[in-house]
Amino acid sequence: MEILGYDIYPVEESFLSRTAVKQVQIEEILKSSDFISLNCNLTSSNYHMIGKKEFQQMKERVYVINTSRGPLIDQEALISALKEGKIAGAALDVFENEPLPMDSPLRSINTCILGAHNSSNTLDAIMRVNELAISNLLKGLQ
Repeated sequence: MEILGYDIYPVEESFLSRTAVKQVQIEEILKSSDFISLNCNLTSSNYHMIGKKEFQQMKERVYVINTSRGPLIDQEALISALKEGKIAGAALDVFENEPLPMDSPLRSINTCILGAHNSSNTLDAIMRVNELAISNLLKGLQ
């Protein structure tokens, strides 16, 4: 298995060798990946970085995952790709318009998993954050 990565900026060789990530152009990721995961911030240059053209370039039956920013994907193009079976599925916990409207077609597509962008918001995580905050306060007061 090869892990491909794309960034508009060159990534340090030490990181690439340490992680075994191969930095390539986005076109190579689109045409050869079984899973495409978006993990970046939203800027004016990457708004809708995945749209109709990119879905057409993707390997058949790819899964698309977006856990970063909703507008990275053109949601209408995603809906079309899912309905047409161009992609195998999508997992999203961010949406182009949030909250996701109740009448969004994404809610009825069974090859699309929807999340709430708060997976770390569990009781255990909240307790750890609270305990850490109190511990840091006490250390600061000493």
